[in-house]
Amino acid sequence: MTFTSVPIIVICCYILGEIIKLIFKKKQEVYRAIPIVLSVVGGVLGIIIFKTNPEMLYEAANIWTALGVGVVSGASATGANQIIKQIFLSAIKRIMTMIVIHKSEYNPRIDFIVCKQLLCNLPYVYDELKLRECFENEAGELPYERDMIAIKNFFKTTDAAEATTNDVEVLYGICAHESVKFDGAITDMNGLDDLERLAKMVAEYDCNKVTLFQILMLFGYCKINEVPIMPYHGVCAKIYYSLLSGNRQRAERSWQDLLYRKNKYSIKHPIEQNAFCVSQIQEYKDEFLKITGAEKLGIYGSLARGTDTEYSDADIIAVIKSEADAKAVKRQAHKFLADKLPLHFDICVSTESGMANLPIGIRRTVKFL
Repeated sequence: MTFTSVPIIVICCYILGEIIKLIFKKKQEVYRAIPIVLSVVGGVLGIIIFKTNPEMLYEAANIWTALGVGVVSGASATGANQIIKQIFLSAIKRIMTMIVIHKSEYNPRIDFIVCKQLLCNLPYVYDELKLRECFENEAGELPYERDMIAIKNFFKTTDAAEATTNDVEVLYGICAHESVKFDGAITDMNGLDDLERLAKMVAEYDCNKVTLFQILMLFGYCKINEVPIMPYHGVCAKIYYSLLSGNRQRAERSWQDLLYRKNKYSIKHPIEQNAFCVSQIQEYKDEFLKITGAEKLGIYGSLARGTDTEYSDADIIAVIKSEADAKAVKRQAHKFLADKLPLHFDICVSTESGMANLPIGIRRTVKFL
């Protein structure tokens, strides 16, 4: 039996289903009703087509057959949703190094940050550039380098937006080198109330609580937003312990910090702005040194290495005479440079002797202007 109207009903119902998901994005319990709604709408469309253009259902002998065709077509739209999704995901998997999120425009640095922040055995002093090379080449010698690659491989085969309780246990085992039996639920993470419920749930487990909190926060946020939030270990620890102690104000500040960093790494700009940014720093260097009292001004990171991309920000370093001036100089630097640079920028302030204590990645790439 041939029905030329079936694709029309399926497409209309599919679009309606996506609109419902968009409207009720924060109420996923509504999703359960989508197949019923689409079946009803499909049935109505089948009857309308039978009444208005019966030739499109030319083998439908009566209105009941048309109703049946419509109901089945509407119900199949939910299956079409999964087929379309899998087609897109397969294409994206071929394009991206990892599958932490599914976006056509995507900063690969997010993958690196997510994996690094989930490491439990990352030493205080480590070589950032070497770790990045290990991540990209998937070859590591040190324990934390091998763990980094294992976390990366986990995300190659696991969609964080559709993670299961088993995925939680697997990822936790990779990160913490111990097992946990997670019998809770991966719930939406989109605000402080959600985080507070999560903190109380995690507190019941005998495990590395901050790591479990990070994983569940990441999966819960991806589940509802389909983009990751970078689970910075120190910030997540602040949120977790602040919520358990009742300090919601401190937890809220830390949560906003995570949201800010997420947005920061998602902003794309014309790559030509990078060179202009460096030239601006060079042009205003003397005035900067005079206003702040700093002795040197330079850059580090991707702009200094020449590996910058359209997602790069400006990493700036100022060398000062006394550590006591650090906060004041940093404040003055942000105020002075804010309207002169086209990119988001971070500024590191250190004395000459204090540079020996800076991360290896800064010391290896710093370039004074």
